[in-house]
Amino acid sequence: ECILEYCTIKDATFGVYSSNASPDIINCTIQDNWIGIYSYYAYAIQLIKGNEIKDNRNLGICLQYSYSDVDSNDIHNGNRGILFSYSHGGAHGNDIHDCDSHGIDLFSSGPYLYKNMIYGNSGNGVYCTYYSAPYFQGGDDDIGHNVIAYNGEKGIRIDNTSLPYLSQDDPYDPANNSIYSNIEEEVYSEATHEVTATYNWWGEYPPNPIHFVGDVDYSNWLTSDPNSNPYGLHKIMAEDSTANLTNSTNESPKDAQEHFYKGYKLEAAKKYQEAISEYEYVDRKSVV
Repeated sequence: ECILEYCTIKDATFGVYSSNASPDIINCTIQDNWIGIYSYYAYAIQLIKGNEIKDNRNLGICLQYSYSDVDSNDIHNGNRGILFSYSHGGAHGNDIHDCDSHGIDLFSSGPYLYKNMIYGNSGNGVYCTYYSAPYFQGGDDDIGHNVIAYNGEKGIRIDNTSLPYLSQDDPYDPANNSIYSNIEEEVYSEATHEVTATYNWWGEYPPNPIHFVGDVDYSNWLTSDPNSNPYGLHKIMAEDSTANLTNSTNESPKDAQEHFYKGYKLEAAKKYQEAISEYEYVDRKSVV
């Protein structure tokens, strides 16, 4: 058994490189590498838990032909958060935020994704490519509860070969994912089959159809948010600005959405007057 624990690993090509091995990586700080953790052909379940993985220039975690349990990591301020390539296992309880590209990238992979906060990334929250089929719910009682919000492109993007499972379409076992306030669509699907996305929260009740592209069944939507906001914000002014964006007749609200996202960040930093200015900009630009 190999365990790497309470280490600081930085300024390398690969912070941790493993091939045909399954080291557990726990409570480490892994930063300023080309790739933070690279796992190739993990032959047993590999635990990657409780790490801070930041400022890695290409990828925070790269899993190829591996079966890994990615649990409760803080992955931020690099290029991409996690790449699953021909890999399975799961990612749960992670904060994946402020990356320059996608939060989670999937290539021919089908991991379980649940209880993750995927927000504030410049690309897509989750990008499904080349026959990927992730489950946005875990087994047993580990119901979805992913938050995918405030990302710079789509919340979830699906290519024409992939088919994610965003819901089991069961009112007694709802997905309970919260997918909202992404700069472009919440779900953008090029899939050749219908994407089942029932029993999720879409940031408003009822959801606006313009937030979905492709054959996406988002019926039986939730009427309230089952999860916490990634920035911990529930202020009236922000809620009013969200409503203005939702009801806007402006055909190009991206500029207003960017200011709304900036307002959230400022409010999270307790810079309330600056946040108010951003929300006021949203209100002016969105209602026309």
